[in-house]
Amino acid sequence: MPAAVPVSRVAALCNPLENWPWACQPPSRAELDVLLKSAPLVDRPVQTVGSPELHIGRIRYLMLSGWDDAIELDVGCPVLGYWGPKWPCTDGNHRLAAAICRADPTILVDVAGQLDHAAELLGVPEDILLNDHARN
Repeated sequence: MPAAVPVSRVAALCNPLENWPWACQPPSRAELDVLLKSAPLVDRPVQTVGSPELHIGRIRYLMLSGWDDAIELDVGCPVLGYWGPKWPCTDGNHRLAAAICRADPTILVDVAGQLDHAAELLGVPEDILLNDHARN
């Protein structure tokens, strides 16, 4: 099961509003501010391709409607020499961006990787991650 972790800790690892993860030209900060108020809402998942307006429309929709599913993070397994992918959010960038925009305190996260490393990166005790994952 997912664990609730601080949005600020996830954003420090991968903030999709600051480091655009989608396969299109990122909007400028000024364009982003306008689009977050005006882009047409997109009520379906969006793949990595598409226009900035499409991605911001998805983020706007999620800001207004919310979501129930966790984002997925891969934090790697440093003890085995794998520090994880360059971009650890493997699913849920639009949800993460919406949580950042709404200033949500926490976000549900499913974590793949080394438990103690994940706990340190996310600022939560290991037992929170362990107990949630032990139920699966």
